[in-house]
Amino acid sequence: TNFKSNLQKGINLYNQESYEEALEVFKKLLKIQPNNTILNYFTGITYRKMEFYQLSIPYLLKAVTLKPKIKDALIPLIDSYYRIGEYKEALKWLKIAEKLKISKSKIYFLKGLISVKLNKYKEAISYFNQAKKIDKSLAQACDFQIAGIYLRMNKFKEAKARLKSVIVYNPNTDLAYFARDYLNFIKKKLAMRKNWKFYLGFNYKYDSNVRLEPSIILPKDRKYLKRSRKEDNGFTSIGSVTYIPNFNYTTPFSFNLNYTILFDNYFKLNGYDTVSHSIGISPGYRFKKFLISIPISYTYSWVGEKEYSEKLSSGVTLRFLITRNNLFDLAFEYNQENYFSKTISEYSDRDSNIYLTGFNYFYFFKNGNGLFNVKFRTGHADADGKYWSKNITKISFNLLYPIFKKLNFQGAFNYTRDKYDHRMPAVGKYRFELKKRDDYIYDYIVALNYQYSELLNIYLQYTHTYSNSNIPVYHYRKNICAGGLEFRW
Repeated sequence: TNFKSNLQKGINLYNQESYEEALEVFKKLLKIQPNNTILNYFTGITYRKMEFYQLSIPYLLKAVTLKPKIKDALIPLIDSYYRIGEYKEALKWLKIAEKLKISKSKIYFLKGLISVKLNKYKEAISYFNQAKKIDKSLAQACDFQIAGIYLRMNKFKEAKARLKSVIVYNPNTDLAYFARDYLNFIKKKLAMRKNWKFYLGFNYKYDSNVRLEPSIILPKDRKYLKRSRKEDNGFTSIGSVTYIPNFNYTTPFSFNLNYTILFDNYFKLNGYDTVSHSIGISPGYRFKKFLISIPISYTYSWVGEKEYSEKLSSGVTLRFLITRNNLFDLAFEYNQENYFSKTISEYSDRDSNIYLTGFNYFYFFKNGNGLFNVKFRTGHADADGKYWSKNITKISFNLLYPIFKKLNFQGAFNYTRDKYDHRMPAVGKYRFELKKRDDYIYDYIVALNYQYSELLNIYLQYTHTYSNSNIPVYHYRKNICAGGLEFRW
């Protein structure tokens, strides 16, 4: 009688959701009757309420194997095996539950959950559909699970339809709340999955040093370095179109094709107007632990209505997902640059083969809306003219920080060191001296971006460039203030 009253006391505490107090009562009673199936059943489900699924299993096993057997312990036992990843054991007990004809709807639901974990998505969808046919109260949970499967299969439209059903069943449940979050996620994914993407950008700018005129010109040098207008206002426009085939989203293969055209015009210094066309392709393949891509691009440019240069770039990039918010790239690049302008001598020929290697690191924060990036490159430019052969080191730090929902701050710092291999003639009073040119170039960029709509972005940007060279003609400062509009669709 005392045992029964204490057991009832523990059950009452369980029903009142006082799980720790109930467990203390059950543990004391287990010392007296360790094989009591009702006691073991309540001990097991109490551990489950406390989310100690591993600890619940021995008690639930006793409840379903000893006499009198507690059939109601089967579903909790199967679910506990599922929770700890023991899927074979879960399936074994599911067969027993089927023979005993215990709650078909719950059996189908559990089969669906286990099939998802075993990557048997079609079977899982079938089980969830059967579960909700038998028990309408499971419809919301089943559709939520099916939506999750469609997301794993990259079938976003089907997932979207199921999530809408989840919300319709009962808009005030936790599942409906999660469904709304998933719908926003799918909306972004569908926007990203477009086959064709277009971009147009326009800005008005002020450039303090269009000609890259040296910062310091000594009186003796003026006859060698002619001063003229160096600052100007201008207008820049950029357009691009990108094609991404459907197999990017359903297979390990990836590919995109991009074309970009740029017009950079000045109001008075028209000799520095630039037009360039670029076309690029980037095939790739996703393995389990990394992605490999081979970006290739070609750019042809005119400056002042004259052919100026052509550049061919190619390389290999290996991208590793370290954690959900951390990406790391290893990059190997080759660039071929050809310039069409006439040279003073064969030593001044700038045509080059450039070999670079390095890495990129990306850290995402603020739910993926913020980004910190570090980029490093080092290598050598092997030029046809020995005056332009050099060792190259580049480091850049980039930050995208969301200030408000639609307002972002962007900052960047770029450092470049070009250390030339051979001595070259200096300019001005040093014109008869041969020196090895050594340039340290610093870029500082700050910008504010306001996303007015999904289509339109408004931005303001300031850029300062400082080139510190041991040859005065290459020592300069440059400031650019710009504001513009960007359209993406």
